[in-house]
This record gives sequence, C-alpha cells and structure tokens, in this order.
Amino acid sequence: QSTITVTRNEIIYAMNQAEKFLLAIVIVNGDSYEAPWYVRNPFKSEPDFGVASVNYDLNELLSKAVRVEQTL
Repeated sequence: QSTITVTRNEIIYAMNQAEKFLLAIVIVNGDSYEAPWYVRNPFKSEPDFGVASVNYDLNELLSKAVRVEQTL
C-alpha cells in the first residue's frame, strides 16, 4: 500500500496526548514483516468536522519515523 488510513478519533487522541502518543507502522508482506517504525507527533492539524478518516502517504510518514530493530 502507498497510504495509511487514520480515523478522525485516532488523530484527535494523538493530538491531545502528544507526549504519550507514537504512531507505529509495521510493513507486512505475506508472512514477512519489517520491524516497527515509530512516528512522534505525526499529525499537524485536527480534521474538519464530519471527516471520518484521513489517508496519509506512507513514504512521507516513514521519512519522519524511527525504525526499531526487534529480535525474537
């Protein structure tokens, strides 16, 4: 996918809890996946009233992300 869909409620929560909120992104391809990417303060503004969700460009979000290596 080239976009990530985030609900209005998720965006509002993220903005209200900015110090506690991280957007976690895991890229899944069949049975394989890339370690989580975390984005702090991913949203700049609250969506307009009546907006149910917003699509964000995956590459744009990943450009602001920190990758966390995970060992199992």
